[in-house]
Amino acid sequence: GIYQLKLFTSISNDQAPANDTTLVFVEKLAKLDATVSDFNNTENLICGDSTEVIAEIHNLGIDTLYSLNIAVELNQEVLYETIWQGELGPGETEDVNIPVFGLTNGENTLAVHLDGPNNGIDQIQENDFRETSIFSEANTVTIYLELLFDEFPAETSWKLESSSGVLLFEGGPYTDLEPESSIIEELCLNPDSCYTFTILDNFGDGITAYGTDGNYEISDEAGNLLAALIEVDFGVSESNEFCTTFMCKLEAEASVSPDYGSGDGVLIISARNGVGPYLYSLDGINFQDSPSFSNLSHGVYNITVTDRNGCEFKLNAEIIECSGMLEVVVTNMNSGSGNYGQIEIMTNGIDSIISYSIDGGVSSSNSPVFQDLTEGEYQIVVQDSNGCVYTETVVISMSTSVIDRISEYGVSIYPNPTDGHFMLEINGLDHDDIFLPVSIYNSEGRVIQRTQLSLYNKTLKGMISLHAYPTGNYYLKIHNDSIKRLIRIINI
Repeated sequence: GIYQLKLFTSISNDQAPANDTTLVFVEKLAKLDATVSDFNNTENLICGDSTEVIAEIHNLGIDTLYSLNIAVELNQEVLYETIWQGELGPGETEDVNIPVFGLTNGENTLAVHLDGPNNGIDQIQENDFRETSIFSEANTVTIYLELLFDEFPAETSWKLESSSGVLLFEGGPYTDLEPESSIIEELCLNPDSCYTFTILDNFGDGITAYGTDGNYEISDEAGNLLAALIEVDFGVSESNEFCTTFMCKLEAEASVSPDYGSGDGVLIISARNGVGPYLYSLDGINFQDSPSFSNLSHGVYNITVTDRNGCEFKLNAEIIECSGMLEVVVTNMNSGSGNYGQIEIMTNGIDSIISYSIDGGVSSSNSPVFQDLTEGEYQIVVQDSNGCVYTETVVISMSTSVIDRISEYGVSIYPNPTDGHFMLEINGLDHDDIFLPVSIYNSEGRVIQRTQLSLYNKTLKGMISLHAYPTGNYYLKIHNDSIKRLIRIINI
């Protein structure tokens, strides 16, 4: 303890008695005195009912400590007692790991008691006790989200929803972070449950910019990878399903373009709910990292998709053969008689014809005969029930509308071939939202553009540009379950 000593002198005829006395404070240090000076690792929310806290033990005595009794309490109940052994000199500190279990939801009170230093008696016992609070979500597990940004963190945000669509966590946009920085979020989620993680980019170019790619990974405490970025150039958003207990959720679907008799069919695979990068195969033996297969003959293909976790998904897709032919009989106008022209469309090897068109598919008819036609150029489009589209141009006038059309859903694309810009319109499609996403793939199966159609007077429409891309074949995918096949766009 601390003692106050009064020192004084006495001399006869002292002429300055005011300075004869002084006070001195003397502290007697305890030989054995230990305390918990601090706790670490208690500030974060704990997922589950157990954790490990670091207690800082401080030797306040003048004797070196070699042993110490430690009693741990949680919510006023003793968890366990243990003995620390080591060598702790006067004034020194040491971190001791304190396992804690049996946490309940909400705030928990952890207390640590010290006793019996060197099997003796602690001489200052009022500092032998220290407590702290631990906040826990019991019956949950810790899931880690690691997010690596591109050059523009302010464009990125994310959300995590339950399997029923309830928003649980969200983050961003990250306006205060540096380019190419990263963060790690700890999320408390229910075990044996599944969730949907969605990453968003408000600029619409995914998480990539100027050659710098971002990424995200979701993992559990054991380091198992549960989900990861699928496509770096995902456009506005990308969603990925995962479960806290690792299981294969990999799925895939295939979009096809028919074979028009020369082995020019195309198959593009879209994988989801797995951990990329993905590998794709048509025979289960030879795999490639591109989701696109071209120059395919008609037939059924057995597709296998694998992901980074070794998960596998199999599906079948059929490329139909479009081997029919058109024969168009044109009756020209007769200026002398005043008769108008006529077009009669005859087919060979085409079954179950859905529609005939002479304006590139803008309008259609179930009759192969078109009368009362003026001079001009006409774009013939015939579509059958297999999705085959046959085109031919006949000269009666000049027209720029060459259209690929899916008549049963009123999908119109014009002009096609296009010089860089074309209009896409859809009538009669069962779609609840005012926007409908569409994707454009190049011949390698890579998404080069994502956009959306807008609803105007019961018609979904939008102008799409390929002006920045080289000439060649491109493939349009409409993100609606009613329209499965790809539509070929020719950029000239």
